[in-house]
Formats: sequence, structure tokens, C-alpha cells
Amino acid sequence: MSGDPHHVDVAHAAARPQAGVAVEDLRHELVGMEASLHDRAEAAVACDRHGPRRGGMAVRCVLDRDPGEVELLAVGDRADAMLGADEHRLDEPERAGLDRRGERRGVAGMRDRRLERREAAGEFDEFGCRRIHRIDTVSGHGPFSRRAWRRHTTRPAVAASKAAPAMPTVAFYDTKPYDRQYMLAASEGGLAGGDDAVLFAFHEFRCTLETAATAAGATAVCGFVNDRFDRACLRVLHDLGVRHLAMRCAGYNNVDLAAARELSIAVTRVPAYSPHAVAEHAVALVLTLNRKIHRAYNRVREQNFSLNGLVGHDLHGKTCGIVGTGKIGRIAAEIFRGFGMRVVAYDPFPQAEWAAARGIEYLEFERVLAASDVLSLHLPLTPETHHLIDAASLAVLKPGAMIVNTSRGKLVDTSAVIDALKRGHVGGLAIDVYEEEEGIFFEDLSGEILQDDELSRLLVFPNVLVTAHQAFLTHEALAEIARVTVENLRRAGSGEFLAGTVLE
Repeated sequence: MSGDPHHVDVAHAAARPQAGVAVEDLRHELVGMEASLHDRAEAAVACDRHGPRRGGMAVRCVLDRDPGEVELLAVGDRADAMLGADEHRLDEPERAGLDRRGERRGVAGMRDRRLERREAAGEFDEFGCRRIHRIDTVSGHGPFSRRAWRRHTTRPAVAASKAAPAMPTVAFYDTKPYDRQYMLAASEGGLAGGDDAVLFAFHEFRCTLETAATAAGATAVCGFVNDRFDRACLRVLHDLGVRHLAMRCAGYNNVDLAAARELSIAVTRVPAYSPHAVAEHAVALVLTLNRKIHRAYNRVREQNFSLNGLVGHDLHGKTCGIVGTGKIGRIAAEIFRGFGMRVVAYDPFPQAEWAAARGIEYLEFERVLAASDVLSLHLPLTPETHHLIDAASLAVLKPGAMIVNTSRGKLVDTSAVIDALKRGHVGGLAIDVYEEEEGIFFEDLSGEILQDDELSRLLVFPNVLVTAHQAFLTHEALAEIARVTVENLRRAGSGEFLAGTVLE
């Protein structure tokens, strides 16, 4: 133990319960290792030797903020006790060379110089650990309370020499705090059963050909909408031993399914996590943009109570066009019907009985465009639907209509829509997806200059509303995404995945 009166050695101090959460054991240690996930898993076991296991530690996880820094989170009986907290970063000045997409510039030289400086300064003890004293400023009780932490940076050579056999590993990419919170809660009790431990490697960067090597040691990979699982990336994953790709989303246009079949990589997804979440968000976008609620909210906060410029329209009696009547499209159509709107729909595979029972009329695509005051898109991205809303379809669209897209960004030709907005032909645009959203959505760019000219142009229109791919973001949807994903990971050994989740 250190002589520092504010120092608490997390290796020996049990976490105090956080308000409302039963936390039996939560140790928070940092393992900054330039090594494979196989070695990281062994290091996790080595770190756990600091103290006895109480109640069994079924799941351990590491958090990669970029391909060169790894954070180990050892989670006890209540995996959801993490609460998705955003942990402190280490050595920020040294990490200035990182860009937001998780790519390192000059990383090898940076690592070597950093280790040389630390070894020369005698910062490493005989066990290869560097002790760092840090005060956490978060108030309250429990593992994130106002106290000092000791974090360890362990060199891979030392960790490997002292390691126990490696744990099974699942590499999660493009994760946020809520992903970690719900995945850990769903995995409570472990994936392998009994007291066997599983390592969850949570990466904040996306999985691409350039970052696929970080899955070394993993048998399964979990991806999201902006990862790029093309043939080259899948080949690297296969060569590293990955045999299961679990997509924690419904869309899979970013996965080369033919290559996955050739490489014997099973691909699963979450086909219907919460259709209500996305449908309700589409309706919320319509109401917000039509009644200018976002503008009124900002005015009132500045004590501007004027109503000038806030005139909207009744939805009752207007026509809503639904393009795509899958689960989400049908729910959205029923909600719009509840406003007293006439609803017309287009789908190459119409649901005739459903439509007849709810007073909804199927029309040809061009007729839907011409009739709609509100046009809501609810269909997947395929070669046939790419830029479905382009200059030609916009020419047929009813003048002054509002376009809503909560499906896939590339359904809409952004350049064509900007031109139609400038001419006043499109009355409003409400989007939760954008065709070039990769590297922008899900990130905090508030302190930077936005480099995407078309998105920058959209954001200045008073009749455009943009949300950053949050339509799915409800408790029910996140819980279902985690449940299906973890259950498929649990079943990977047998190959008997949940019905309807396998992509072939």
C-alpha cells in the first residue's frame, strides 16, 4: 500500500455499493497493452490474482479507446453495475496523435519512446507494473466515488509470463457506454456457463480492414452499422480464428455475406429489436418539424416567447405515404392513422389483409409520391433502393411534402434533396440517418469544424431536422439487442442460433 493518505489500492479494497445497485465486487484496473486480445485475456486473469473471487466473475471485459490502449474492467456478480460510465482517459497529451476514427499516427514510435522514458525513470516495479495515482471527481458512493484509484499499465511480456490459460474472447466494435451497460447486463452469469470466464473486448473504434487485427485471440466479433465487414476484412478475421460475426442491428448492407459463407463465418443479426422505437421516432420527427417544437424550445430558453414563424399544419385530414410496410412501416402507418390521416403505402410485397383491416391503401410508388403530404421511408438498403429518392422521384413528389427517413441514409440522394429544398419543392426534411454518416454520427464533434459540406448545408435549413441515428435508442430496444446478441454468442459453439437471426 502506498503512503499516500488518499490512495486506495483497488486490488485489495472492495467496492462500496452504489445507490440503487447491488455491487458485490467491482475492480477497475487499466491494462494498456500493445498485444493481441489473447494476451489481454491472460493479463486479465493475472490481474484477478490480486484478490479472491467472490461469487464468481463470469464476464471480464476490456475497453479499447483506440487500437493501442486497452482498459480492463473486471466486473463482479452484478455486471450492470458499470452503469455505462465513461471512464477517465490516461495520458491525454500522449494520445494527441489519435484521430476520432481510432487510427494511430506514428503509434509504434510513440509506444517505444513512452516505454523507454518510463523504464529510464524507474516507473516500472519488479512485476512490470507502473502505479498511477489519480483522484476521481465523480461524487457519490461505489467504484466511481470521490477517491483515489491505482491503475496498472502492464507490459505484454510480463503479463504473458505470469498468465493463466486464455479466456474465450468476444470483440465488440464501435461501442458506446450504453452498449457496454446492456451487453454486460444481458451476459450476467457468463457465456460459457458455470464459473468459466469470458472476456468481452469493447472497442470504441470501428472494425475495418485497418483495425481487424485487433480481434486477434477472439472467436467471435460483434459489429454495428458503420463497421465495414468486406471480403478483405473478413479474411483477416477468419485468419485470426473468428468464426462468428454477431451484428447488433437489423441492417447488414455492410457485410459481404458471400465472403462470409466462403470463409465459414456464421453471421447473425437482431432482426426486430423494437419496431415501435423506430416508428415512434419517425412520428416524433414529423410532429417536431411540423410544429417547430425544436425552434420553440430554443426560443423559450432565451426568454423569447414570440410565436412568429412557428405556424404549423394539422396532420388530421392530410395524406401520409409509407414506403415499405415491414414491421416498422406498419406500426408507423397505424400511428399516423391515429392522427386521422389518410395513409397510402407502397411495398413490392403488400400486406393486403393488414391494409384492408386498417383502412390503408396500397398504390404504385409514383402515385404514393404524388399524393403524400408526409412521405416516410421504412425499407432496407439494397441495390434497388439505393437513392430511391433522387431527382427523378422528387420531381413526382407532391410540392411542399415533408420527407422522413429513419431507415438507411443512402435511400436518399442528399444532393438532389438539397436542390429541392433550395427551390422550395420539398417542404421539410426530417432524417435520423445520413448517407455519409460514418465517422460523424455517434461522435461528439462539437469542438471541431464539420468537414462534410452537404450535412453542413442541411443543418442551416430552418425546415430540416436531423437526429444522429437515435431512433433505436430506447431501453426496450437496447435490452432486446443485447439479449439476442448475447444469446447467439452463447449458442455459437453448437451453431444453433436463434430462429430468424441467421444471415445466409
